[in-house]
Amino acid sequence: MDHSDFNRIYDQYHRLVLRAARNYMQDPHYQEDICQEVFSKLYDRIETLAEECHVRPWLLVVTKTTALDMRRRLKLDYPAASDEKAQTAETELPVYDGPEKQILLRERQAEVFRALRKQNPEWLKIMVCLEVDGMEPADLAREMGISLPNLRNKIYRARKWLRENFLEEN
Repeated sequence: MDHSDFNRIYDQYHRLVLRAARNYMQDPHYQEDICQEVFSKLYDRIETLAEECHVRPWLLVVTKTTALDMRRRLKLDYPAASDEKAQTAETELPVYDGPEKQILLRERQAEVFRALRKQNPEWLKIMVCLEVDGMEPADLAREMGISLPNLRNKIYRARKWLRENFLEEN
């Protein structure tokens, strides 16, 4: 891989890196800073990545280490100060760094996936493609053979159902 691949990789993974940064920093400005720093590191080291399949895991690992380094430099403790509690629950994601917490996270994800599959299997496919795989909505709509407005409607309904059934439990 070389620098000519950078723009395509950036377009493909920018949202994924931002979502990953959200796990470590609540402030959207810091999330953007992390994202910028991660892609700067990628640009400097892109020639060392042998294959395209190594990019996604590399970006996720570098996002985590960059975010943790930034938290250390800024001397931030988690959870954030009470004045940041006013932010929406979407940005208030816990840091899962210990093995016990990783197991709890996986159990929680499995519970959400089972409930979503039971409610509407198509919603599960849509949410996994968008939120886990980082797929773009236009690409997913094309793959599913539906219009983009129809997909957005399904996304809205799935997210609404998830908020109603899982957000108040947090």
